Amino acid sequence: MLDPLDANLLDFHATVHLLTGNFEKTLDIADPGRERVVENTRVIHRNAFGVASFHLGFFEEAIESFQDAAEYGDPISELSLTFLAASHQGAGRSEKASEIIRELRSNWPKYRPEIALPKFYRHQQHADQVLASLRAAGWDF
Repeated sequence: MLDPLDANLLDFHATVHLLTGNFEKTLDIADPGRERVVENTRVIHRNAFGVASFHLGFFEEAIESFQDAAEYGDPISELSLTFLAASHQGAGRSEKASEIIRELRSNWPKYRPEIALPKFYRHQQHADQVLASLRAAGWDF
């Protein structure tokens, strides 16, 4: 029987909701304060919480969640930095968003968010929301 508090199960559940655009449900499942049994440190709930928070317009919560993820040693990738940049842009911190974009370009020079993001989501409008924030911060595709 699956343990409903198992972090891997909760991460999988949150990911399904995240990719299909059910951001409110993602927040509930990925809530960092939610009780969970963690057997390893490679969990993604803080990143999922940050992405869902971005899409719901909770930019400060998104930024905090991505920063917490980095502090706890959660996976950090070009996608997590993409959402961090978009969240800073959404919060009105264009210079910080641009700084993160420069970091992305430096560390992942072949990364193309305009190709990656539409493959990440089921619905194009969710990719477009992130891409619009990146463009506003100076990323030219």
